[in-house]
Amino acid sequence: MAEHTWDDLGAAAAVRMCHDLAGPAGALANGLELLDAGGGDDGLAAEVRGLLRLSAQTLGARLDFFRAVFGLPTGRALKPGTAAAVARAYLARLGDAQRVYELSEFPDALEDTPEHWRLALTLVLIGADALPFGGRIAVEAKDGLPQLRVAGRRAGFTEAAQAALEGQVADAHVVAGAMLVKRAESMGLSVRLWGAAESCGVGISPV
Repeated sequence: MAEHTWDDLGAAAAVRMCHDLAGPAGALANGLELLDAGGGDDGLAAEVRGLLRLSAQTLGARLDFFRAVFGLPTGRALKPGTAAAVARAYLARLGDAQRVYELSEFPDALEDTPEHWRLALTLVLIGADALPFGGRIAVEAKDGLPQLRVAGRRAGFTEAAQAALEGQVADAHVVAGAMLVKRAESMGLSVRLWGAAESCGVGISPV
């Protein structure tokens, strides 16, 4: 298969972001329509305002996170401390009462460049995608490089995700894996994925 160009991956990333942002954006629009239709019902208005607030927070958290994962390696989201906060805000708005995502570990220190923190946040996205029923996501540091370990019910990489982590994208939803590989290679690093019962992960190491 031909290697994807950055243009190919950028187009796939745009599809992924639009898909994930459509939900909270649509909820905002629906909430405003409910407010318009609610008239003087104070109880309904208060409930809708709460939904609007939640949708706005979800939208903001996803925008911050996707900007860090898919954008240029600049900005405050790709710095020590701030990167973990951006990841936790994204995961807090991702699940529901039956599907909880926990960032159990995140490194305090990496090779301190924005590119390394972007790798770490990309691993968070890949980890969340590998947990269909929620679970724990741990990003650890080994020799200054981020490593992913996830655990949860039916945790694992789909065939499409495995292909993406080998550099090929057939589904825009898993584009983060291919971007991780391409960015790692540009930094002189290699990517290795592993899987076990109810857990899986991604290792990053020098070539």
